[in-house]
Amino acid sequence: AVGELLTCTRCMGAWSALGLVALRVHAPGAGRTEWCDSPHSGYLLSGELEYEFDDGSPVMRVAAAQAFVLPPAPAHRGRNHGDEPARLFIIDALPAQP
Repeated sequence: AVGELLTCTRCMGAWSALGLVALRVHAPGAGRTEWCDSPHSGYLLSGELEYEFDDGSPVMRVAAAQAFVLPPAPAHRGRNHGDEPARLFIIDALPAQP
């Protein structure tokens, strides 16, 4: 669903013309078990995140001070494998309009 990426310990956001723009904090070990096919883009302020893809593409690791883009395909799921909370700005794209 739009607005979901990882299990959040704290989320603050607002809708814009781009989608849901949020500051999120993900605790160490937090992550999705289900695949996500919503596109996202973001910027990691601190910590680290790792994304895996349902088509077997190589794992994408994102570190502090890096931007990232996740397209709708292949589906993805992320996890914070680090020892500190991952803090990021994220834009969850709006669903396609008919």
